[in-house]
Amino acid sequence: MKSAYLINELNEKYNLRNFKDTTLIQRLNGLGYENELSYVRVGNYYKRDNKEIKQGELSGTLVFDDYLKYQNFIDYIERSQNLRIIYRPLDTEYYRDVDFKAITNVIKNRGTIECELVLCCKSLYYTEDNKRFVIEEMEGESRYSMPFPFQFNDYSSVAVAYNNTGHIEGEIIAEIYGYTQKPSIELYLRDKLKYKVVFDITIEKGQKLIYSARNGNNYVALEDEEGNQINIPNCLKLENDNFFKLPTGFSRLKITSDTGNINKIVFRIITAYKGV
Repeated sequence: MKSAYLINELNEKYNLRNFKDTTLIQRLNGLGYENELSYVRVGNYYKRDNKEIKQGELSGTLVFDDYLKYQNFIDYIERSQNLRIIYRPLDTEYYRDVDFKAITNVIKNRGTIECELVLCCKSLYYTEDNKRFVIEEMEGESRYSMPFPFQFNDYSSVAVAYNNTGHIEGEIIAEIYGYTQKPSIELYLRDKLKYKVVFDITIEKGQKLIYSARNGNNYVALEDEEGNQINIPNCLKLENDNFFKLPTGFSRLKITSDTGNINKIVFRIITAYKGV
């Protein structure tokens, strides 16, 4: 592996591959994945009844060149509420949400401290930031700077073609900036409308609407210029399937607004992989 880091909610990184300054992880075990399968017997044939990916664990031997660095690592773990591991096998960085489980088998070996680290995985591997793009109107004309094919329908809508290369559906985080009225996001699969979410709200200038369709973190919020947020679930129709994800393969996102033009929109799409 080229590199491996831990990163916490304060954006503090801990290098797992720097023996001089922090520590060296000799091996990182558990990088693959495993399915849990159940079967129903039908005569002399076993029909698969269920298939689910098993929760993973990452483990490895850490080596520190002095006891103080070992203590510093413990301090880092204890002050971190949310941890992710960043794993870079070649040129791409993959993230994985993890919980600290254990440090075991602590031994002193010829001036070094060795221990076993165990992390419980809470997510698949995913890439971030490279799937972030901005749709924005500047100086009276529409400029759409993003690495995806797109087309104009009229001044009040834009369609974006996207290819999800991950192993599962892609999670979406969208930011819609004011001023705009009653914006909506539609998902088309093979030119057929699959999902539509309408935000029945007016977003004032200086505000932005945040739409999160992440596993375990579905919400809609309104944020002002100072970063203060309030949840606004009432802007959604509860009878609709308001939180959707991008299927694997090609699909098309369409963004519309009742104001007659498209203001700034920022999308972040999380592409997830079972194994890397």
